[in-house]
Amino acid sequence: MTDNHQLSSTEINLSQKSINHDENVKKKKNDDDVSFRKLFQYASTSNKLLIIIGNICAILLGITFPSSILVFRSMINGMLNSSSSSSSSSSNNIYELLGWYFLMASLIFVFCMSKCVCVEFSSKRIAVLHKDVLWFDQHSPGDIINNLSDNLNSIESGIGTRLSDFNQNISGFLSGIIIGFIVKWKLALVACATLPFVVIAFSLFGIAFKLFHNKEINAYSRACTVSNEVLSSIRTVVAFGGEKRESLRYQKELTSAELMGIKKATAFGGGSIFLGNALPNIPYILGAVTSSKDIFATINHVSVIEKNDTGKIIPDFDGSITFRHVNFSYPSRSDIPILVNFCLTVKSGQTIALVGSSGSGKSTLIHMLQRFYDPTQGEILIQGVDLRELNIHNYRNQIGCVQQEPVLFDGTIRENIRLGKLNATDEEIYEAAIKANAHQFIIRLPQGYDTLVGEKGNSLSGGQKQRIAIARILIRKPKLLLLDEATSALDTQSERIVQRALDKIVNSCTVLIIAHRLSTIINADCIVVLEQGCIREMGKHKELLKLNGLYATMYYGQERIDKEQDDSTDDEDNYNENDEAKRHLTNQLPSPFPKDDYSECNVCFNVNF
Repeated sequence: MTDNHQLSSTEINLSQKSINHDENVKKKKNDDDVSFRKLFQYASTSNKLLIIIGNICAILLGITFPSSILVFRSMINGMLNSSSSSSSSSSNNIYELLGWYFLMASLIFVFCMSKCVCVEFSSKRIAVLHKDVLWFDQHSPGDIINNLSDNLNSIESGIGTRLSDFNQNISGFLSGIIIGFIVKWKLALVACATLPFVVIAFSLFGIAFKLFHNKEINAYSRACTVSNEVLSSIRTVVAFGGEKRESLRYQKELTSAELMGIKKATAFGGGSIFLGNALPNIPYILGAVTSSKDIFATINHVSVIEKNDTGKIIPDFDGSITFRHVNFSYPSRSDIPILVNFCLTVKSGQTIALVGSSGSGKSTLIHMLQRFYDPTQGEILIQGVDLRELNIHNYRNQIGCVQQEPVLFDGTIRENIRLGKLNATDEEIYEAAIKANAHQFIIRLPQGYDTLVGEKGNSLSGGQKQRIAIARILIRKPKLLLLDEATSALDTQSERIVQRALDKIVNSCTVLIIAHRLSTIINADCIVVLEQGCIREMGKHKELLKLNGLYATMYYGQERIDKEQDDSTDDEDNYNENDEAKRHLTNQLPSPFPKDDYSECNVCFNVNF
């Protein structure tokens, strides 16, 4: 009864959290339009102070330029007067004016430097993004890259140098008008007659610019997605001869972006000659406002799984797990259940194998244990504590996951292994590599542990990458080890080597294995057979074979396929041996035909050994 009450409370809390999240999403949708003032909503007090100081200096800098013209005029008039009069008073006036002129120049230098330092420093310290896996599932790589490069650069330019330049030139323009009215008001009035038309024109230009700039950003985002997709899968593209098709697809998106850029330039280019250097900065400020829409949507996104340092810490984590009535659907496909009323208890030190067809929910369980996702209903207990209540950083530091496709980063082998434990010593790195059966091949490399693995580890074979990934996990000595088809992408020889490395560590921690080859899990403490998110069978290898159910069908079917492949390999080897024997015997026999015509004759030899 208590468990049901706790479960109901958990589900109510989840539902409430989901409702709050949906309300936040709706609220954000209503706030899609970002005003210029909101560009600074995430700036700290020091950021805002720097921006204010920088723009005040920019305004003062703008005022000094037209003011210096008055000093320069007085100095020229003084020099002309001194040429007709050699009095000492005229010379003194010139020296005084020169002093004022150098003072103005010094102020210009100080204000200019202060402006540049303040706005550059502040514009580079606006935001840091930190999102959960669910958010990355809902956004394409192209959108993310575009947000982190073009949009941020646009905002930096808009609130940095461009804003200060705009304020500087506008202040210079306005102070020039004021000085003009003071000195020659009639001439200044004529000069300002067209000013209202310029303001109206630029208002229309601004509306058009924001529209085309937004479309241009979307077009470049699509092009970025295409390029990232193609370059990350270039071998597949080449294998299917899709180079031309992908080039055309990329060109299509670039053409669309180029067209929007031309329209944007056309809309604003005609007015860029007005007000000297001030108004050409407006497109950058408007661009910052437009670009900030996506950036602030990212920042304002409320992560379902908060990555903070709060929560419970289990002092003696032993790796025991309990799945209690877990239901789950991916947010992008909420109508398709992935796990249905899933219940399973894993004791400390056990090795549990998860098998089933594709889409049965095996990988989802692994992802949920890493807390990439939370259950839609039900709960996952780690040593009796709800996973959602744990300190996520501390928990993840005590588990390890080896995936089907190992992920290595561009750097040395030593650096990649040390990612598992940042303060690891060289001795710990060597020990982990030895346990992972990686030490021998590493020391045979020219630079040993300092060998660069290349982007995504492309300079190493699949088996070598997998063993380095295992060493990276071993160095942190996990209490819970998750193996997501760790050997399925390897050839037979590499699979045996990696499997031996895994066999060394399964006895020292709790292990959950997603198995591709069922022959690798026959010694598991328990095999769980999944089908459509539900447990269909569960037990040891021999027990499941006696049931003659789904597991037995899968096992014997795979055994039959392996046997057929072995027979096919043997036949191919025999064919190659006989073919070599025929060629050898043919070379020894005298030819009744000219050598040039021998290859065209149909001569067969049946040789039996």
